[in-house]
Amino acid sequence: MPKDRVVIQPGPIFYEVFTGLLKAQGTPVTEFAARHKLSITNMKFMASGASNGPKSKKIRELMLEEIGVEMFQPMYERRLRKEGYLK
Repeated sequence: MPKDRVVIQPGPIFYEVFTGLLKAQGTPVTEFAARHKLSITNMKFMASGASNGPKSKKIRELMLEEIGVEMFQPMYERRLRKEGYLK
């Protein structure tokens, strides 16, 4: 039986996993931000959930699309385990 997947939530871990995977692909965070007309500060607020309106939700969707959920999900879960949020 496959493990249940954790729901991806905005927060500092979301942002750190996103930026790490983006950099691993060879794409600077500044490039993603520029393509979507965001400052790094605004993008970080949107990713962390500090800003949670429709535009923030859309940006988080774009962040997941950029990386691919199939790549993001296991690394996100791994990080949650490392931080002690999951067993």
